[in-house]
Amino acid sequence: MAIRGPLESNQGDLGSPRGPNGFSPWGPDEDQWHPKAIGHGLQAMILKLHHVAVPVSDLDSAISFYSDVLGFHRIERPDSLAGSGAWLQGYGFQIHLTEDRTFRGKKSTDNPTLPDSRHFCLFVDDIDGFREYLIRRKVTVGEIMEIIVGGHQFFVCDPAGNVIEITDIPL
Repeated sequence: MAIRGPLESNQGDLGSPRGPNGFSPWGPDEDQWHPKAIGHGLQAMILKLHHVAVPVSDLDSAISFYSDVLGFHRIERPDSLAGSGAWLQGYGFQIHLTEDRTFRGKKSTDNPTLPDSRHFCLFVDDIDGFREYLIRRKVTVGEIMEIIVGGHQFFVCDPAGNVIEITDIPL
């Protein structure tokens, strides 16, 4: 496949510059260069996030939190993998829980609702409603903060102390 500049046609076999599910290899705006086109040596395109690996100290409580509270469902984890863990799937990606009994996330004396440099973020369509849902599920939640005009976030921790950002800011 020839690399095309942003102003050249990329109709391909799909009859549209965008591929399946509206994905554009040129980025969110058709006038942006894709890394493949500017000499980064990328041989294949990144399509989406596949999974996040999350260390946990108590596998059972983590499975309960991610499935019962956040709505992920458990899927088969290959027996060939070493160690204890669980895979969960939902919302278009997976969470791979890896049990490490020595892992310590935020300590109970820390404020679990403040941002941390190590976190992942979940996008929700109703930040107020999702926060209220978590409160009803007895999850400690931070205050909603407006970080850009019209964009909000708050933070929670899973049972192992991993920080999770919740936002309504679309990509």
